Amino acid sequence: MIEEFVFGRNSADEIVRAFRIRAEDGSSVTLLTWGATIQSLVIPTENGPLDVVLGYDSIEQYEKGTCYLGTVVGRVGNRIGGSAFTVDGREYHVTPNERGNCLHGGARGLSRKNWDGKAEGDSVVFTVRSADGEEGFPGDFTAQVRYTLKDRVLSIEYEAQVSAPCPVNLTSHGYYNLNGAGSGTVLDHEMQVDAFGVTETDAALIPTGEIIPAEGTPFDFRRSKPIGRDLDESYAPIGYGKGYDHNFCLNGTGFRRAMTLKGDRTGLEMEVWTDLPGIQIYSSGAYPDEPGKGGKTYGRFCAVALETQNYPDAVNQASFPESVLRPGETYRTRTEYRFL
Repeated sequence: MIEEFVFGRNSADEIVRAFRIRAEDGSSVTLLTWGATIQSLVIPTENGPLDVVLGYDSIEQYEKGTCYLGTVVGRVGNRIGGSAFTVDGREYHVTPNERGNCLHGGARGLSRKNWDGKAEGDSVVFTVRSADGEEGFPGDFTAQVRYTLKDRVLSIEYEAQVSAPCPVNLTSHGYYNLNGAGSGTVLDHEMQVDAFGVTETDAALIPTGEIIPAEGTPFDFRRSKPIGRDLDESYAPIGYGKGYDHNFCLNGTGFRRAMTLKGDRTGLEMEVWTDLPGIQIYSSGAYPDEPGKGGKTYGRFCAVALETQNYPDAVNQASFPESVLRPGETYRTRTEYRFL
């Protein structure tokens, strides 16, 4: 069942609508037209329903927020070094919004747009458009994101088209705490990641083009361990991100399991499945103290963001997977969050 209601009005006096999908198993997800955002994700457990994603109670909080809570980010999620790239011999300059680099599509990006939304069968579908030159990106751009919740699986399917060659990297910036949103830190959550390494970065979190092998480093989650066990900020690659804020290079190709997360107090488990080559794991080490949903307070290490993606700055790194979408092509990718 899908219900639709008004969530609020934004500062541009646009109506922000909400859609709530209720699955037969008792799980539910609430989605907003603002940023195609996951505002809540409730999973039934032995101890009652549990909301496992961070969010806000009002559109005013979303507009003021700086952490991309549950939004879809793009055109290019993650970072573009120097806010510039070259495609087919032409250089483009995009909006710098983090230490001279472009993060998550620029100052506004897709995450701060009010998308069109509609219920379609068992799914909710959001669409958005971005004009040629917006944030400096070339070509007219259209994107569609489809959310489906069934059998304790949240599926997110992305599609995009462009009128001129342009890098594209869409992802959901959901923050997860499997003890419940606002229920302390995730440092004792058990995490396992099917990754052979992480992309090395400089102090501004821009990739150098090299890969740090997982084995023998704090990035080795090939076997499950608590997130905080080896989180040593004196180790420069971790200190740069004030914790984990790294692209993990996934094993294999095609649609496959990327990682598993388990709540230390609830025992609730979640698997992330994707067809993408990487996943940005952000342990929220730089998260500010701020009010969240239901009077809860969010702060440092309050959740872990799990952003399936192409590698960061791929458009500027010849050894990374191709990120440029061309006219006549369709960008398609799928990620699932499966609760066990």
